Amino acid sequence: MSEWVELPPSAAGWRAVFLVAGDELRRAARSRWILVFAVSFAVLALGISYFGLAGTGTAGFQSFRRVTASLLNLVLLWVPLVALLLAVSRLTGSREALGFFLSQPLSRRDALVGKYLGLLAAFSVAQAIGFGGAGVVIGVSAGGAHASGFAVLVALSLALGAIFLALGLAAATVWPDRVRALGAALAIWLLATLLYDLVAVGVTSVVYGLPVRRMLVTAVWCNPVDLSRVLATAALGGKALFGPTGAAVGQFLLSPLGAAAAGASLLFWLFAPLGLAVRRFEGRDF
Repeated sequence: MSEWVELPPSAAGWRAVFLVAGDELRRAARSRWILVFAVSFAVLALGISYFGLAGTGTAGFQSFRRVTASLLNLVLLWVPLVALLLAVSRLTGSREALGFFLSQPLSRRDALVGKYLGLLAAFSVAQAIGFGGAGVVIGVSAGGAHASGFAVLVALSLALGAIFLALGLAAATVWPDRVRALGAALAIWLLATLLYDLVAVGVTSVVYGLPVRRMLVTAVWCNPVDLSRVLATAALGGKALFGPTGAAVGQFLLSPLGAAAAGASLLFWLFAPLGLAVRRFEGRDF
């Protein structure tokens, strides 16, 4: 019990949130999840950069444009999965330790928001290590051309990490049991990254008399992974966008209005699950 931070009686509001966030950041930084993610992400990014053209008999660091396109699918699969598992594992801990922590002079909302911010900081640093190591090596070896697309991918990766950390906390508050929460997190990951496009295409293939293009455009806004895929591909300047839903909405995202709408959609996917998590957390018995 003594390992948990003691908050002063005067702690309140954002001061309490930042105290909790700092404590959570220190704990998350020592977590094997964060260490494994940072190292594996850096290794995979460098490996994809160096061996991306191995099938053609060529090895060597590629340009930022090729690396960004190659890393995109890795980011869309790996970042949401690790963020979900990290959030669930950090919240579904010992009931006794969590009860002691909540006995400190702060509200449950402040405790959960502080926990989220600490996890977000640790996870963002881990991503920065992976992307930063790869970016420096690529920049030195292949030049800085098309680095803007790589920067967009980094920003979208950070956004996906924030969104799926919030979704993971929501899953852990709705299902406090660790096994059920992990099952829910994996179901969220499968739906968002693998099944969503299949369902969207399946629905449009069996409906008649409805505006298919409008349905596909709407489907993009309903999935942050799909939306991030289209945004990253549009930033690369590619005409052949990823996926059937991406082809329908890509041109709109190139406009200022489309970019603003995309940002609003990503903010919704951040704050909606975080608000649900806070509400459920405040109503739980410990």
